[in-house]
Amino acid sequence: MKTLAAWLLLSAMVVADELLVVTMPTCPPCRQLKRDLLQKPDIYAGHTLSLLEGKAAMQAHGVDMVPTIIRMRDGRQVARKVGYDGPEKLKAWLNAR
Repeated sequence: MKTLAAWLLLSAMVVADELLVVTMPTCPPCRQLKRDLLQKPDIYAGHTLSLLEGKAAMQAHGVDMVPTIIRMRDGRQVARKVGYDGPEKLKAWLNAR
């Protein structure tokens, strides 16, 4: 049992980057992005995902335009993508970094 607990803890620690996806409810590309992320989890495989919505989320993360995808590693931003041009291009962007 201790081995399993240690493995689970280690697995949680080596999770890849976190993606913060900042959107607004009135933004059509934002709605499409959220729909694709929820229906096709393979897009962000290996990443944890946080969907954030509204002006408070925009201000908290310094976002001027939506949708914005922020890639975080160890609590720090390592990449940022503004706009959404489909699931294939998003997956390619994530795999290229």
